[in-house]
Amino acid sequence: MKTIQARDVEHAIEIANAMRETGEYDWFRGQLRDWKPASSLERRLVTGELNHATYKKRINAILNWMCKIPEIAYLAQPENVDQLFAVLQHYGIPTAYIDFTTEPGVAGFFASDTDTPPGEGNSVIYCLNTKELNQFQSSYNRGTEREMQTVSVDVANLWRLKAQRGHFVFANHNWYTFFDMDRIVFPWSGPPAYPRREDIYPKHKSPLEHRLDELFLIERTRESNAFLRKMAEEGTLPFIIYNVDSRTPYMPECFTENLQRLDDWSEDSLAPWRNIEPQEFPVGFSFSRRLALRRSPGSPSLRSQMETAISAVLRQDRDARSKPIDWQVTLDDELANEESDAALRSVWNGMRHLPYTNKQVVSAMAVTTELVIDMLDVRYPSRDRHLENWFADAVKVDFGNGANIGSLGYCSGVSLMSALAASWRQKLVDPNEELTANDSLKLTHAPYLMFEFSKFVDLFAEQVIPSQIALKRDHFVFNPSELTAFGIP
Repeated sequence: MKTIQARDVEHAIEIANAMRETGEYDWFRGQLRDWKPASSLERRLVTGELNHATYKKRINAILNWMCKIPEIAYLAQPENVDQLFAVLQHYGIPTAYIDFTTEPGVAGFFASDTDTPPGEGNSVIYCLNTKELNQFQSSYNRGTEREMQTVSVDVANLWRLKAQRGHFVFANHNWYTFFDMDRIVFPWSGPPAYPRREDIYPKHKSPLEHRLDELFLIERTRESNAFLRKMAEEGTLPFIIYNVDSRTPYMPECFTENLQRLDDWSEDSLAPWRNIEPQEFPVGFSFSRRLALRRSPGSPSLRSQMETAISAVLRQDRDARSKPIDWQVTLDDELANEESDAALRSVWNGMRHLPYTNKQVVSAMAVTTELVIDMLDVRYPSRDRHLENWFADAVKVDFGNGANIGSLGYCSGVSLMSALAASWRQKLVDPNEELTANDSLKLTHAPYLMFEFSKFVDLFAEQVIPSQIALKRDHFVFNPSELTAFGIP
């Protein structure tokens, strides 16, 4: 083992870069301290934080969830095990994979990523020659159950891995005891000027990362429900939890015949909404558009200004929807709250890869901007009241998809009624009955049984998506084709 002393993280990065240029090392790993480079799974098994049975149960639950999502079901296939665990590793789930990078600057970031001094000792960048490691593996572990290999995978839409130029060493034993890597050590003095945290963990999220957010929301909800159930069973909560069977998604007695999935909600019709192409993250590039809005007397509404501005961007840049753009809004020459920029980032990334029209994307972003800016100082208890006054004939709706992910939003009752399919009304026992939007959603709460898909998409894009953002939900639903429920909360 060779140890090289550096003055600070910048000096360490320079040394690592020089050794990479000569071909002495090709992979690097940064750590705040000179700890053993063990995998997260090994550490937790050794300390007793985790046991094999619990870990296996969690992995199986993740695989079962992935199988329900068409665009990521491939990760559950045995031949894609490396891609699967690359995803899990980057989302904090313990694995037997150990992170490395081909970029010394990234290793330097991880070797210094903390706001406070980490205590006594040196930070470290481990230096690895993968050819030497693989030669060692083939000779030392031959004929044993010890496994170790270098792993390089390209996971479509895992932008974190791209941004970090990530690779892995997989090992089912304490390999570092027998293969002691060379290292560069240095005193901690803070993170390097580049890369920044947002370069390592992009603020923009790909469709895959959006799905993974769903997974962990499901896990948190499941854990919370189990905790509450246990407390209720122990008598420490003043309420009773009932098990309720799922009911028919409509009231049969109110219809002359059974409701069937509408033709425009068939799998063939919805194929463009299901088969989403992977999107590469443009590592090293930043796309931004600053939109200057004004509120001076006589100015058009913020929505109108946004619609004109974003439409102009999309006309001038035909490839705009392939890019993770940072939309920054200024109001009367002053930067708007970061909340508005984050809201636009969510809407843009949630919609741009789906087959929404440009007009629908523009409308969603314009309404979101106006809503969020209008509600910057509105506290949570008043947000619902504010939205009830925003939409004409406001209706609060609760909706979810087949993966047990749900959200809340608002829409206009008039708009909702205009999206109803004529065939749904014709099957009512009394087709001439005057129904409100609330009445209709009580009779049927499956969108695929009651709405014309194209009109429902308009409603979802222009009203439901912006109101989700304004309500500051934990998770946002952007794909209307996946909804299995849409009704009254």
